[in-house]
Amino acid sequence: VGAKNGEVVSLSRLGEKDDVILVTDTGRTIRFKSHDIPLHGRGGLGVKLMELREGESISSAAIIGEEQE
Repeated sequence: VGAKNGEVVSLSRLGEKDDVILVTDTGRTIRFKSHDIPLHGRGGLGVKLMELREGESISSAAIIGEEQE
């Protein structure tokens, strides 16, 4: 966490078949499969999951499990 990376918005354990939904403070939404998120080791700096516009931030993150669909 720092100026280069930004703040952690959410941290959750995901299953292989789960989906992730991210919502910004401007209402933009993205949904993707958890298996599409690259894995990093302990020394990794994180993964960018959504391109944000100037001044925009993630306001919510949700995990949708296979049984919830």
